[in-house]
Amino acid sequence: MFQKINHKNKINKEIGFTLIEILVVSAIIVVLSAVVIPQYRVGDQHFRVQRSAHKLAQDLRHVQEMAMGAKEIGKDTREPFYPKGGFGIYFDASNPEYYTIFADCDSDSRLLSGNRCGPVGEKFAEEIEKIYFESKVEMGSVLPSSPLYVIFKAPYPTISISGGTVATINLWLTNDHEKIKIIKVNEAGLIYVE
Repeated sequence: MFQKINHKNKINKEIGFTLIEILVVSAIIVVLSAVVIPQYRVGDQHFRVQRSAHKLAQDLRHVQEMAMGAKEIGKDTREPFYPKGGFGIYFDASNPEYYTIFADCDSDSRLLSGNRCGPVGEKFAEEIEKIYFESKVEMGSVLPSSPLYVIFKAPYPTISISGGTVATINLWLTNDHEKIKIIKVNEAGLIYVE
């Protein structure tokens, strides 16, 4: 019987931890957390700008596809139609938190307010959708000038860029202008992120 009790005490000593061992492990966890968590936040901010840039490039390609595919608008009207001027995206540096997808119904290469699309008696606005960037991401600048219009028109792949041959949109964090992503579109329709 004495051997059984002694055997139980031996097992408890082998699987037990001393206070020093627990403190050492806790200290290691605290140090690793202090190193990893700040780096995670920096990486998250970088990826936020990167995601926004790729989303914008994807939306530019989508608008290009809408134009090349002769997408009709006004499905709720009696006569859906293809906008004469094609489809475009409007960028305004004075509103750096969003951009606007629109139908150029009156073929003036501009986004104008008011009801300009649709058959007579059923007019609606050219604006299709406003797309906001992720929080803390904004347009830093647009070139060649602000406001900037990039318009895609069928049947030929015609790309119109207001004021130039290449559109450049810079995105950055609201509080950190060092993390920049650049989206470019040229007259040939090439869209890329730098």
